[in-house]
Amino acid sequence: MAAPGPHLGPDPRIAAGPGSSVHHEPAAPARRRKAPLIVAGLLLMGGVGAWLGSQYTEEIFALMQSENGANTSETGTTTANLAPQPEEKKAEPPPPASPGPTLQDVDRTLQGRTVWVSVKQEFPDWYQSRVADVARLTGENKSDAEITAYLVNQLVQLRRENAQHALAASSPRHKDVAAAFLANLRDLSREGGDGCYDFISRGETSPIVIRRMQDPAQSAQIEAQLVAVFAAISEGRKTPAEHTAPVKTDYDLLAGELGRLGWTQADMQLFANPKELAQAPRERVCSMLQDWFAAHLAIQDQASQQRLLFETLKPVVSG
Repeated sequence: MAAPGPHLGPDPRIAAGPGSSVHHEPAAPARRRKAPLIVAGLLLMGGVGAWLGSQYTEEIFALMQSENGANTSETGTTTANLAPQPEEKKAEPPPPASPGPTLQDVDRTLQGRTVWVSVKQEFPDWYQSRVADVARLTGENKSDAEITAYLVNQLVQLRRENAQHALAASSPRHKDVAAAFLANLRDLSREGGDGCYDFISRGETSPIVIRRMQDPAQSAQIEAQLVAVFAAISEGRKTPAEHTAPVKTDYDLLAGELGRLGWTQADMQLFANPKELAQAPRERVCSMLQDWFAAHLAIQDQASQQRLLFETLKPVVSG
C-alpha cells in the first residue's frame, strides 16, 4: 500500500456530527491531512487502465521422428547379428515465424478504446512509445494480462506525473472526476464488497481491474474515470485555475450531507479511525466511501463544493 497522502477521510472537525454545539478551533494542516489506512489505499487508485488483446500468437510445432525398424537381409531374414543403422533423414526446415503486429496494427487496436483516444490527443509522443512497447511485448509472446498490467502501470505513472494539472482544472472537471470515480465504485460493488475493496486497497493493477480491462464490455466505468482524469489534465495544462483548501463551514456542510445519507456520529468516528476502519466489513467500507463522494457531489454551495473536491481528489489523481 502506498504511503498516506492528503486526507480523504472526514475532517476531525465533523466527527461530532452536524448540529453539535461544541466549538472547534481549526485543526493544524498536518493533522487534517492524516489519512486513514483504507483511504491511503486510494493513493493507488485513479484512472484504471486499458487493454490490448494479443492477436498474434506463434503456433507450436514439433518435429516428429519415425521409429527405426530392424534391418533385414535381401532374403528377408533378420540380420540380428548386425547393429541396426539409423535411417538418415533430411532435417526439415523450421516453420516460418508468425508475423508480429505492426505499429499500425497496435495503434488501430488501441484507438478502439476511449481512454487511448484521449491519451493520444494529449500526449502523442508518449502514446507512440507505448504503441512500440506493445508491439515489442507481443513479439516476445507476453500474455494479454502481462501487456495489460504494463499499460496500466504506464498510465498510472503518466497520471501521477501530471496530477498537478488535473488539480488545476476547473470545478466542473473536478465534479466529472468525482462522479466517474463514484460510478466506478458502484459498478465494482455490484460484484460484492471484495471487488470494490480490492480496487481500493490494490489499485488499478488489482486482478479484478486487469480482468475487466481485458473485456471492453466490462471496462466502461473504469475507462470513463480515466477519460475524466485526462480531460482534467488537458484543461489544467492549458487554462489552470486557482483553488483553495476547505474551511470549517465546508466540513459542516459535508457533515450535513452525510447525515442525510444516514451517517451517525459513530460512522463519522469509524471513517476517521484507521485501525477500526481496517477491521470493518469490506461491504461497509465500500458503501461508506461511496457515501463520502456522493455527499461531496450533493453539496449545493458551489464554492464549498469546489474547495472540498479539490482536497478530496488529491489522492485520486496523484496517488
